[in-house]
Amino acid sequence: MRQRAVFFLALLWVSVIATVNAEPLTIAAASSYRPILEPITQAYREQHQQVVRVIYGSSGKLATQIAAGAPFDLYFSANPRFMQKLRQQLLVDRVHDDGIGQLVLWAPRSKAALQPADIMQAEIRVAIAQPRHAPYGQAALGWLKNQGLYEQIKPKLVYAENVAQAAQMVFSGAADFGLVALSVVPLDARSENQLLQLQLDDSQRLQQNHARVAGSEQVTAARAFSQFYRQSQFDALKQRFGIQVRATELSP
Repeated sequence: MRQRAVFFLALLWVSVIATVNAEPLTIAAASSYRPILEPITQAYREQHQQVVRVIYGSSGKLATQIAAGAPFDLYFSANPRFMQKLRQQLLVDRVHDDGIGQLVLWAPRSKAALQPADIMQAEIRVAIAQPRHAPYGQAALGWLKNQGLYEQIKPKLVYAENVAQAAQMVFSGAADFGLVALSVVPLDARSENQLLQLQLDDSQRLQQNHARVAGSEQVTAARAFSQFYRQSQFDALKQRFGIQVRATELSP
């Protein structure tokens, strides 16, 4: 239990990995990227002696900050719509495909194999990320509507600022179930009683991607980190934390 508490505290904190002899590289990343970016960022720092700071939040809010001139060097998004809008405004450079994220139904205290109908129980609460700006919240809402469950489940929904906070609500007991990213579910809480992977249609696919922010002054470092992140040696890590990886390309 304590190990899982530390896991969620880490998800919600701002990550700062630093050395004293380099200009900082600042990354804005969807909160679902956290378990993947943390070890990759650590490995990059050790190899390149580069100061790296990662700010986590919902993809939509981070995109809004970039549009307002926030001094980020790289942007990692859980929804291509936000990235495409920035690209149309010439606010990001070439966009790199990171794979497909996975939406799951999660109930860490469940005693039997999870089924979608379980969320229809009386007096339960279901946590999702805020659909207005969080891709996993949008996907959760779309899945509920496609299943014909939304109108019945609507009074049971509780909203979190981002998908990591939605998972924290479930973990703490503030909600009974969560429709969250697989990446934010602890590895020791993924039994068939606790976790059900959900199938999304093409319109709801959680395409993960990243790009260099056009106004970045750290062009060389941003490109170097992007190439480092896309190395095939990290594919197994990405798969473990819920990103279905496609063939990677290492061009700038």
